[in-house]
Amino acid sequence: MKGFVAVAIFVAALGLLSPGNASATLSLDLGFDPTEICPGNPVQFFFDLENVGDQAETVTLSVTFSYEGYEFGPFEGQFPMAAGEEFAKEINLYVPPMAPPGTLHIAVTATDSGGSVDDSADLVILQCGPAFGGNGAKLLIQNTRKAVQELGVK
Repeated sequence: MKGFVAVAIFVAALGLLSPGNASATLSLDLGFDPTEICPGNPVQFFFDLENVGDQAETVTLSVTFSYEGYEFGPFEGQFPMAAGEEFAKEINLYVPPMAPPGTLHIAVTATDSGGSVDDSADLVILQCGPAFGGNGAKLLIQNTRKAVQELGVK
């Protein structure tokens, strides 16, 4: 076991000292405002991606979301970003009145030539009145899918 630990430390040190050690030159931030909401209300989804490096990059964006135990995606898109360029979006997302309580989780991975950055956000849908059946969950999924398309993913 000691030998394994020594080899692991040696390999880690080589990675840290190597001038070719690559990492993403991207900054990614996303979230909801508010983070908890009653059905039948709008919510803002914020997205901010910035190329913080000094070179242009081709960025691959991958978005997944889940709700009520179901996962959707990944939805992906690719686009160029100049050095220092920022892509920010505020997207209105409507939570249908019949949406069941649960958590809508959105996860985004942005990848450039040096690596990847990840961020995620949760929207808690509260039960603020009587529970309804129907297609509220389906409508929320459709609304979320339309919202992530505004990020340039398919």
